[in-house]
Amino acid sequence: MQQAQNIDNDDSFSPASDRHHSWLIQGMTTAGNRFRPSDWVERICSLMAGFDKGRLHYSDMLHPVLVNGVKCVHVDSRLEQQSPEIHKQVMYFAKSNGLNIIEGL
Repeated sequence: MQQAQNIDNDDSFSPASDRHHSWLIQGMTTAGNRFRPSDWVERICSLMAGFDKGRLHYSDMLHPVLVNGVKCVHVDSRLEQQSPEIHKQVMYFAKSNGLNIIEGL
């Protein structure tokens, strides 16, 4: 797995080109603690989720994943193009809460 990095400014969240890539926001802080509340992933991912036949469906651009027992959010670079305000909100949330962000997946 790639080394987690601490993001210092909002501009660093933008793809360098039109290349398709993504980010993984881990439910671990840069200090090594699990992030609380425990439902933070579902709350963030619901920003792009929708209901179909009474069931919640997460977007391919913003969805929960479990990596080595740690709740994470997968953020696809298409989110920045199609919903820039939501992308900015998600990345700001991760940065302001000191969450590990792995870029370039």
